[in-house]
Amino acid sequence: MWFKRLTHFLLKHPQLAMLFTFLAAFPPLLGVVSILFAGMMTLLKGPLIGGMYTVLASVPYVCMFYYDSKVTVVNMGLAVLNNGLTWLLASAWRREGAKLSALLQVSALIGVLIVSVVHLVNPDIANWWAKILTEQWKNMPALQTNLSSVSGTVASTDVVAERISAIKEMATGYAVVAILLAAVIQTIIAKWWLATVFKPGSLKAELHYLRLTPLAGVLFLLAMIFSYWGNPLIFDIIPILYLLFLGFGLSLIHYLFGLIQKPTRIFCLLVFYTVFLYTSQFSILVIALLAFMDIWLNFRRRVQLT
Repeated sequence: MWFKRLTHFLLKHPQLAMLFTFLAAFPPLLGVVSILFAGMMTLLKGPLIGGMYTVLASVPYVCMFYYDSKVTVVNMGLAVLNNGLTWLLASAWRREGAKLSALLQVSALIGVLIVSVVHLVNPDIANWWAKILTEQWKNMPALQTNLSSVSGTVASTDVVAERISAIKEMATGYAVVAILLAAVIQTIIAKWWLATVFKPGSLKAELHYLRLTPLAGVLFLLAMIFSYWGNPLIFDIIPILYLLFLGFGLSLIHYLFGLIQKPTRIFCLLVFYTVFLYTSQFSILVIALLAFMDIWLNFRRRVQLT
């Protein structure tokens, strides 16, 4: 398999591996390959060597910021932050006894702490987001035209203001979710890369057995209760909690589908994700509830894989 041969070749030639990591970060479509390889090296060789590769995967973004006017300081900062989080997660996952379920829950806790600090520093963060989103809307006439052509009506100022008012309460949470999700997905793919080359099938077993702790369940329940009181901090935390419970719920669903024979299993997964895409809001709620119930009922113990 060319994928394994390429990996072994790069591992035997560290200088070429470093050059590959640096150059692969420049093309927009291949840039993610650079941090994936850096994450794989972190999992394989440790935080120190992995950190060197992560720096090599991040330097090109700094170069592009200085030489490409289209790259803003925000783009550069988010890319470097994303790479740093990927390295941090990979370093933690490499530790002996580290489990993905614990890593994901700690990541969510970090996200909650970030949102809490943001609200502590700027209690009026929701109105700040409202101003930013309003300015972005005004500066995107092409998007306004497209939306108007699709809907057949012109989006009025009142309608836009109403939508922004609904989004602003959770905007910080969504931003943190986007950053954490990208880092988590990259770390999992880096782990898949490592497992594919050295230990095929090891990652699948771990992904199918993700289960939340009772503490996460209690925090989720408290967040739902406090959200009815209109607490702005809780509104921003909810997207992070929903993402966490969604991931663990999908793990359980994939485990249950694993009980089905392969041809039927693939069909069921296609149907499931089609329904999920068309009913995303309702599906996320149901899957999160399934993960919450699994904390106390432990469905995997009741339904064993043969």
